[in-house]
This record gives sequence, C-alpha cells and structure tokens, in this order.
Amino acid sequence: MARKKTRKPKLTRLLDNSDQIIAIVDEDFAVLYANAACCHWLATDEAELLSTTLHYSSSDTSKPANGICPPPALLESPEFHSHGAIFSDAVEKRIWKNASFTRINDPTFPLTSILIVGSGPDLPALPDHADTGSPNVLHSLLSEIKQQHKQKHSLANWIGESSSAKKVRRQLNAIASNVADCLIFGPAGCGKEHLARTIFHERNLDNADLIPVHCSIADGQLIQNSIKEWVFEQRSKETNDWLLLLDIDRLGQEAQAELLGYTNLPDFHLRILATSQNDLEELARAGDFNQELASYLTVQTIEVQPLAKRTQDIGLLAQFFIEQNNQNFNQQIQCCSDDVLEAFYEYHWPRNIEELSQTLKAAHDAAKKRTIELDDLPDAFHHGLSAARIGKFEPTTIQLDDYLASIEKELVRRALKQSKNNKSKAAELLGINRAKLLRRAAALGLIDQPEKSKKDQIDESAFTEADPD
Repeated sequence: MARKKTRKPKLTRLLDNSDQIIAIVDEDFAVLYANAACCHWLATDEAELLSTTLHYSSSDTSKPANGICPPPALLESPEFHSHGAIFSDAVEKRIWKNASFTRINDPTFPLTSILIVGSGPDLPALPDHADTGSPNVLHSLLSEIKQQHKQKHSLANWIGESSSAKKVRRQLNAIASNVADCLIFGPAGCGKEHLARTIFHERNLDNADLIPVHCSIADGQLIQNSIKEWVFEQRSKETNDWLLLLDIDRLGQEAQAELLGYTNLPDFHLRILATSQNDLEELARAGDFNQELASYLTVQTIEVQPLAKRTQDIGLLAQFFIEQNNQNFNQQIQCCSDDVLEAFYEYHWPRNIEELSQTLKAAHDAAKKRTIELDDLPDAFHHGLSAARIGKFEPTTIQLDDYLASIEKELVRRALKQSKNNKSKAAELLGINRAKLLRRAAALGLIDQPEKSKKDQIDESAFTEADPD
C-alpha cells in the first residue's frame, strides 16, 4: 500500500543537508527516510528507497539497499544502540563505511524505528573489527565473501573460511577454467551436486545442457539404457551436453563396463561431471570399481570434508542460512544465540550442510525473537545432540565367577552387619544354615577360618609309615 504524502517531520528536515549517510527504517524494516547522501551513496533515488523493505540478508542481491539494513536484534535490545558496517555496490568495487544503528522514539515516526548513520571515509574492504565473532561481523564477512566470488565464479553459496573450504574454492577456480571431466567426492549432504553444477555454469558452455543421472536410485539396466540413448542422441545432433552422474560409486559393474566403452568411442567425447561418496581410486584398488573407468574420471578431483571436520565454518554457514531464510520469511532474524552456536559446535552433523540448512529453516519458522534460541531448534536436533553426548556403548568383558563372588560377598557382609555379627541370625537372613554361612564367610575373607574341633581333627600319624626297627 502506498504511503500517504505528508509534510516532512522536523527531524528529517534537520538531517536533509547532512554529509553523513542517514536513513530511518521502521520495525518491519521498511525505509521511512533517506537523505540525499544516502541516496547518492547507494546510487538510487529517494522514491525507490522509500518503496523498499530491507532484508537482513547477504543472499538477496536484488536490493542494493540491503547493504544498510540494521541488525534485527536491536529492536529487542534494551541498549538501543549498536555499531557495525554498511556497504554499497554502486561502483564496480564494493565500498564500506563504519556505521551506528540507534533506536529512536520520535512522535513523527512509528513507536520503534531505527536511525542508521554511516560516517567516516569510504573503505575499500570490510572494516577490521576487534570482536570477529560478533553477529554483525559474521553478517558483514558473509557479504564480503559473496561479493568477492560473485564476479569470477558463482561460489556465493560455497561458504567457509576454513582451510578445507578455501582449498575447495581454489580447486573450483582452477577446474572451472578448463573443460576436462571432474569427480567430486565426499559424504552425503555436503554439497557435491551444487559444486558440480557450479563448475558447469562457470564454464559458460554455449548451447550445452547438464543431464543428471541418479545412479543410486535407478537400477543398472535403466541407467545403461539412459546413457546409451543419450550417447546416440549426442552423436547425431553433435551437441556439447554433459552428463552429471550422481553417486557414481553406486553404479553397477555392468553399467560401469558399458560407460567405459562409450569413453573409448573414436569419434565421440563423453563429457562427465560425477559425484561420489567414496574415492573411486580407493574403491578400484579394493576391487570394488572398474580401474580403467576410475582413472578416466579422476583426472581432476575435489574432496569435500564433512561438516564435523569444518567446525570453523559452522558459525558462518549458520549465518548464511539465517539470512537466506530472511528472504522467504516475513520476520527478520539476526543470528543464532551463543548457546545455539555452542550446541552446533558440539553436534556431529551426520547429514552435513543439508541437515544444518533444514535445522535452521525449522528454527527460523519457530523463532519468537530476533535471534535463534535453543527452544526454537527442532526436536530431531535435540534428540541427536543428546545421543551424541551419551556416546556409544562400549561392550565390556565380564568374568562371571568373579562377578558372582562379589555379589555373594556383599550379601553376606550386609547380613552380618544387620544381625550385628550374630552368625545364626545372619544365616537365617540368607536362608542357609550356620555352618554354610561360616564356610562361605571365611572363604570370602569376611571372618577368620573357623578352627576344627578336636573330634573333627584327624590323627595324621596314622598315615605316617612307622620307622623300621
């Protein structure tokens, strides 16, 4: 609904001529005011800005004004003030400014509004913050990563600053610059298909399609027929289409042999991007995959580590999914609470990035505040975390005789204690006679060995050979 035109409030008239970048948004992140400096910095006009609702999202590149979106948690903060950074993509290279975000209570604006003030010189890079783990810095760092890789390659969704993530990014840059086949392997849910499609997209292959074949869900005969028909079609049309073989390590032996045959056709080049949960070369050495086909497919390989080995990236990935969800949900979430991040670091993520994404989507929908709290996380995550904390059951070997003897000893000890060392009463408590109690208690070391009566003693001399005369 279009806003009614009213005379400018006194506050905005005071801000109009300021050299600082100034804007005001309401609690729904609709832009209520932007001065001339802000419009110039964002390379847009006032009318366009005033019809914009900001998203706290680095993923939404369709709105340049998102670069000035304030932290959502500020609306619930009793401190009413926050520092951070804002950015503009008005020129070829992104420009940053230090900024302050302050809640205002002015009668000419809605009850809860946020004043955004960008000051100081333009900065060519993300400002160096001391608190590198703060939500504002995660948001800014995420924006910078996506900007850095937007022009060369579409790696905006490959998020991470760990050594493993950076290595994958370098490999993608190299592989996208050629047209050789490639294998991407790693555990389920770690983003292998996304990486394969990114390579294909960045190669800018004219009039070429990427044809996916799911090796794990189709039977071998169907896959063989599909590949055969595709090869014949490609040879007749002379197109440059590629095959995307998903989970190729699940391909049957017969289908492997037929696929290998197509790679050896003299007048046809079979173009393949493949994903696998296992290293094909290791499978081939173990005799579980065709050696020649493995060699053909592994000229270029990328190994993707499980999320549990990329814990350094969890905070940044969580921020990415939150901001991605901000585009699709009405409410704007700023970040995960410290307790949630601690739980994320502790969890083992068996389904990797895919599970983290699904967990945060459910939490975003359930969130009652501007931050994701532990209570917002789905039950499945809490159950998995509890199981991880309990750990695996380690079987132990039980020596049955020793175990039963320890139980018997404890029962006899309790009976003697309860009867105040009266042997007859203790025997009665145990349901045995006094003589048996004495023998067992002595054998267990609870009482001294009872002395034999004279009538029970045997004259050992009777068994001694007499000395000869």
